[in-house]
Amino acid sequence: MSGYRIISADDHVQEPKDMWQQRVPAALRERAPKVVNVDGGDVWMLEGQVVMKMGMNVAAGKKFEEYKLEGETYQTIRAGSYDPDERLKDMDADGVEAQVLFPNAFWAFMVEDFELQLACMRAYNDFLADFCQTNPRRLIGIGLVPTDNVEAGVREAQRVAKLGMRGLLVATFPKLGLLSSEVYDPIWAAAQDLGLPIHLHLAVGDSRGKVFTEQWKRSPGCCLAVSVNCSPNSRLYRSRVTSAGSRISSSARTASISAIATGRGWSCRCRPASISTARSMRLLSRIGPESACAT
Repeated sequence: MSGYRIISADDHVQEPKDMWQQRVPAALRERAPKVVNVDGGDVWMLEGQVVMKMGMNVAAGKKFEEYKLEGETYQTIRAGSYDPDERLKDMDADGVEAQVLFPNAFWAFMVEDFELQLACMRAYNDFLADFCQTNPRRLIGIGLVPTDNVEAGVREAQRVAKLGMRGLLVATFPKLGLLSSEVYDPIWAAAQDLGLPIHLHLAVGDSRGKVFTEQWKRSPGCCLAVSVNCSPNSRLYRSRVTSAGSRISSSARTASISAIATGRGWSCRCRPASISTARSMRLLSRIGPESACAT
């Protein structure tokens, strides 16, 4: 990495307005996500439901006083949010040499119908591959890998590797159970074989539904809550990172793990409340040198 100035380990792209309508198979296009203007702001609709409003997630380049939770449109945001050439200009202006790119469309992991979910993920991965081809050295794409169907997840991991993706994003709260379950071992093995790091990101997956609620109730790591951000999502996310890290490192020993938006300083600030939390913290310190960890 010598010669780089600043590398952003957690940046996001805003999917273009017509992306899914252009890229999903024709048979699914009627059900695919669409942009609708509601009360002056653009929102993403999926089968009659709002899955994402445009606000803070597209606030790049705006003054703090201009931030808002919703009400932005594709006309009011910077073109660099979705256009790679404009993105590179913005990076030059900010002195950023390279960016690791994640989606804004985390909702894709929550689509109930798996055929539609996979089609949306594949469409996004194809778009991101094209986006990054503008300058592969500076635009580092992380592909979406479904976890609702492990066999399909392995195939998509192999496909995005061929597209030039540089990592794999999986659901932190998958529907088949904890990431520490052996059911996901084929995905970890595929990542190891492909030489691609596995990425975990806050709020990816069924973080607002029954899967999150059930895992929250039975999670042995919920006592890891002492941090700046004490929301249930953040607390359980940290415990999922430690349990997933343990399983991945034991089943795919050379695989790399990247934990994004963990608030990494928590392990330095917290006093372990139990033996289990102390072990979790030691695990994070062990996997840390082998992974890229962004706060």
